[in-house]
Amino acid sequence: MATGQEQLQAGILALESNRALLGDAITDEALASLRARFATPLASPPTVAVQALKQVSILFLDVVGSTTLSQHLDPEDIHAVMDGTLTRCSAIVETYGGKVLQYAGDSLLAVFGADEVREDDAERAVRAGLALLEEGRHQGEQIEREHGQKGFDLRVGLHTGSVLLGGGVDAEGSIRGIAVNIAARMEQTAAAGTMRISRDTYRHVRGLFDVQAQPAMPASARAGCSTSFRTGPTSRPNPVSSSRFGRRRRR
Repeated sequence: MATGQEQLQAGILALESNRALLGDAITDEALASLRARFATPLASPPTVAVQALKQVSILFLDVVGSTTLSQHLDPEDIHAVMDGTLTRCSAIVETYGGKVLQYAGDSLLAVFGADEVREDDAERAVRAGLALLEEGRHQGEQIEREHGQKGFDLRVGLHTGSVLLGGGVDAEGSIRGIAVNIAARMEQTAAAGTMRISRDTYRHVRGLFDVQAQPAMPASARAGCSTSFRTGPTSRPNPVSSSRFGRRRRR
């Protein structure tokens, strides 16, 4: 199949061969247009969004108490609180090597291992989650001081599994697979101020954090995962210490 440049060249030759029939004026005008197009590189065809099947650690974060808070604050104030919270949380995720893919209301979805795969992606995700919980506590204290409202907090869910990244109408933020549902379920069943991680994530971080095994979820709510663990910080400093979070797991 002839390329665009070859087709333009063929058109020029055809016009030249029919100059006597078309006349100089028409031929020269048509040639000028074709030669201008010939001199300008043709636009490259649109690139197709690349899809990739990868194993990643998926983090869901949700703000607890935002609905109640919005009932007591002016729209400008609730916007400042929520936008500020999500901005700081996004920065924390990026600090630990993660990438935020989606925002939805008062929640966000991030992945570790999307652009660059690391052996410690799951550990980075857990450490990011613990730092996020610390940020949630600080934010809750600040809101209570400035607005007199209690109950603001964060909760986090984590799962490690295979997903399809990219493609679709939202190529940059597209992520599909049952692993996403499991991560969402981990977040939805976590208590405020804590992080719930799936068994698959726990396998990657065993021995690095103090965790507490959680009761098995009902079959209708498992979404492919029957065992999970709760990881939450203690009152000790250093929110990313590898041995100071949550209740010590039974040996």
